[in-house]
Amino acid sequence: MQSALELSQDGLDCGDGRFDTDSQFVRVSSDLRHAFLPAGDALDWETNPTSFDAMLLRFTYADGSEALIDVDPQMAARNWRANTRFAVPVPHAKAMLISIDAMIERPRALTTMTTARLVEHRVAAHTHFLRVGLTMLVGGMLLVPIFYNMWFYRALSARFMLWHSAMSAMMLLYVASNSGLVFEIMPNLPLHLRFQLNSLSMTLAIICAVGFTVDHLESGMVSSRWQRAILAAVSLVFIVQVVTLFDIEAIRPASRPLYIASFVPLGITLMGALVLAARRRSRAAVFVTIAFSALALLLPVALLEALGFIHIGAVLDDLVTAALVLMVLATSAAVGDRFMVIRTRLDRARNRVAQLSVMANTDGLTGLANRRSFGNVQRLHRSHGLIVLDIDRFKRINDSFGHPVGDAVLCHVARIMREALEDQPKATAFRLGGEEFAAIIPVSSEEELRQRAEGLRASIAAGKTSGPMEMPNITVSIGAVLSDGLPLAEAYSLADAAMYRAKSCGRNQTVLASDEIRPEERIDPLDLADRNMRF
Repeated sequence: MQSALELSQDGLDCGDGRFDTDSQFVRVSSDLRHAFLPAGDALDWETNPTSFDAMLLRFTYADGSEALIDVDPQMAARNWRANTRFAVPVPHAKAMLISIDAMIERPRALTTMTTARLVEHRVAAHTHFLRVGLTMLVGGMLLVPIFYNMWFYRALSARFMLWHSAMSAMMLLYVASNSGLVFEIMPNLPLHLRFQLNSLSMTLAIICAVGFTVDHLESGMVSSRWQRAILAAVSLVFIVQVVTLFDIEAIRPASRPLYIASFVPLGITLMGALVLAARRRSRAAVFVTIAFSALALLLPVALLEALGFIHIGAVLDDLVTAALVLMVLATSAAVGDRFMVIRTRLDRARNRVAQLSVMANTDGLTGLANRRSFGNVQRLHRSHGLIVLDIDRFKRINDSFGHPVGDAVLCHVARIMREALEDQPKATAFRLGGEEFAAIIPVSSEEELRQRAEGLRASIAAGKTSGPMEMPNITVSIGAVLSDGLPLAEAYSLADAAMYRAKSCGRNQTVLASDEIRPEERIDPLDLADRNMRF
């Protein structure tokens, strides 16, 4: 390293390909004799450290004096600046600074040589303060998707939300590592581990972004052939990442360009799949295409920078960070949009299920609850009564007036039952089938039950039908039972038997199951058993 410093500047390569070297040692010399340097202001020498084994700086002044500073990797960690740089204070001297020579052992990236600069200390400190605040703001923005993904995942357990959370976490790790904030958390972190953490977090973030894309796109939008191509491209990126982590000397000069170039096949296959999905009217593809657009545009720029064809310095890091933030925000919008779409579909499905449930438990003719709904009751609550009523001589009505009149009679009875029970919110009316109806009502005693049932019978008998058709007089026979927590089947059997007793006594009357059987009541046991068996 010392012998390299003893070479004259005339012996150095200053051509366009001056950085195309695989030498273990690289010397960078800056002639400042014609540069404007502020007099009296403290200066800092800055560069992007990436990773190196050792560095020796020589500051030469107009009076022939020199100052040597041995820079170890941990000095770069201690003196970090929040713009992917570290600073070395320029030794103060009375004479003017005329040149700076940097001898670097095993640099891992060209940016260590190409981004070196002199900056006033106060300006650098001010810039550092602003960029720390900006970096923390970006970190806070990256934390938001993680939290709302966790919140959304409680309501919608979709795998793409896990991919998105992992992607945001890796982005946050990349921003903390690339900016140097990681040294605030781990001040003794070796420089080469921070360099590897940069690329590893970037790789994992991109892999998670690809997993998010594949899972987030609607089913059938990406064919299995395209999915296999994307998987192969992701595998290539991961393999190259693992190889570069081993810091193999033979590929050290080309490791950075090789790493960036490994993203090219992935970018091509991913953007191709997104274009095809967008042509198939994929709503998600629009959001994801916007998310990856900035990174896709920066990929060739980063590759040219890594190959040494262009030199744009720290601006590229800022652009990459901005592109990553855009990717997180756009994919976050995609998550929110998909959540709303799926939530709307689920709400529609629930509404449809509710409608079908109502239809399945509602009698289509009368609008009352049907026999299925009646059977779902299972057991009557205490202080509830069951009323079973049957329209008298309904078959004769159908035979004499026709089925349209019969349907009108059924609807007329149902309307009167609803009106009679509307003052009792816990009461429910049912049509059990044919001309048979039932009602479950809250009552405190058999006497109240009798009054309710008798009032219902009287209302039906006195009710006047309306409509263009001629309607017969309608009467009903009612059987009722007061429940003491009886199973529905047992309560129905008792109420049904009481209703048959009402019919046998001349119809158009109410009989409770607890009423004494009068001699004139004649019940056909076979008919009653048949009705209970059907229920």
